[in-house]
Amino acid sequence: MLWQTLSSAKTQQYYAQNGITWRFIALRAAWWGGWWERLIGIVKQCLRKVLGRALLDEESLSTVLIGIEAALNSRPLVYEEESDDNSAALTPAHFLTGRKLTAIPSRLENTRLNKIYKQQQDLLDCFWKKWSKEYLLQLRSFHQVRNKDSTINIRVGDIVLLQEDIRPRHMWKKARVMNLHQGRDGKIRSCELRVNGRNVTRPVQLVIPLEIDQGGEDIGNEIKCKV
Repeated sequence: MLWQTLSSAKTQQYYAQNGITWRFIALRAAWWGGWWERLIGIVKQCLRKVLGRALLDEESLSTVLIGIEAALNSRPLVYEEESDDNSAALTPAHFLTGRKLTAIPSRLENTRLNKIYKQQQDLLDCFWKKWSKEYLLQLRSFHQVRNKDSTINIRVGDIVLLQEDIRPRHMWKKARVMNLHQGRDGKIRSCELRVNGRNVTRPVQLVIPLEIDQGGEDIGNEIKCKV
């Protein structure tokens, strides 16, 4: 049913008018899209955990899905070098809309709307906590695969993500690597980072490179080439 709708003449006309082109990977080669397939997988997994057996009407479900879409499209892809702010990063939203996604207004006057809004925000906050944690784990895993021949995939001057247990929705804490510290075994064990105008030290386990490194390499494309 869905495929019939996507391939209908009306839909094809809409594609042509808006410059939309579908590109497919080879049949039965799902691993070619390893990175985005993994993103889809963790979204589904987190969504099942958050919603559980909750029954949402169409409007409420649509609102939650739009919020999830905003979370995914607000993740940092690469550091914006022309900006003086270390926290500035390009996100998928920049390529979709040309700007950052704006938040939903924080106050509604109607009591019932306030209740509905709070329920939706609670769902989105719960999804964000689960999804962002899984996303960072998968991002670290992909970098480890890409750099399996190297002991460290972080360099001085890189803009990196900091893994934290408490993080507001759509907020990613970023830092610049100032120095790398070795342990007694000669391996890099911690990093000196510049965060919000001050230097802090964190173990490498809590420091994760962005999806696209300073050289502009996309981890998804590199995984695809190695398969």
